[in-house]
Amino acid sequence: MSILEWARPGIPGTLRPPPPLVPRWFRVAKYERRQPEQSLLHQVIGEQIESFLSSARERDAPVAYFVERELRAYLNCGVLAHGFLRVRCDGCGHDRLVAFSCKGRGFCPSCGDRRMAWPAPRYWYQSLS
Repeated sequence: MSILEWARPGIPGTLRPPPPLVPRWFRVAKYERRQPEQSLLHQVIGEQIESFLSSARERDAPVAYFVERELRAYLNCGVLAHGFLRVRCDGCGHDRLVAFSCKGRGFCPSCGDRRMAWPAPRYWYQSLS
């Protein structure tokens, strides 16, 4: 059987195309907005960041700028009040709000996990070939 027979679905006498090479766990059927402002980590950092930074400045050992920037970006990550995008399905007319993310590498658990998981399907696909 040639590769062309695989590429011609719907023609009698040919096989169906092979299933997509995307693992089942990567296909997302339903989107649920995460609510970081309700997590314990977000609440603790939001309450303690100013006192932590001021006490570090008083000890003449200020926190590095990139650390402070990462902590403040984490507090804005995924919160609708700090920016979002409205996505609309032309087929059914359903609207969805998607909050902006910080895209941080060091501290944000959501963005850090996403950065680690993103190459996984590519590596999985390469291992099959």
